[in-house]
Amino acid sequence: MANDRTRKVTLLTPVRPYGQEVTELTIRPPTAKELRECGQPYAIVQGASGGIKADYDACTKLLMKVCDPPLPLGAIDELDPGDFDDMAMILVGFMNPARPGASGSGSPPAG
Repeated sequence: MANDRTRKVTLLTPVRPYGQEVTELTIRPPTAKELRECGQPYAIVQGASGGIKADYDACTKLLMKVCDPPLPLGAIDELDPGDFDDMAMILVGFMNPARPGASGSGSPPAG
């Protein structure tokens, strides 16, 4: 199934899953089932330095499911730190896409 929210990533450092060099990956948004199985790709940090922090364990599990070509754990472990962080932030970005009229509250619109 095609998804217009997929993102292409050109790797800073190629990886070699299954013995073939990969320089570019396509990442699709995870499904609700994949989020349930792998966990939310971020945590909200409270306090003065609060914000959003990537959950690298959940991101690793999700990347094994949502990358094309598929990446086994060993290939993810060998990713350049910058590539891994970029991919983690893409996953975080999938969680709250900008939508017209979306309030983020989960409440139905008044009317």
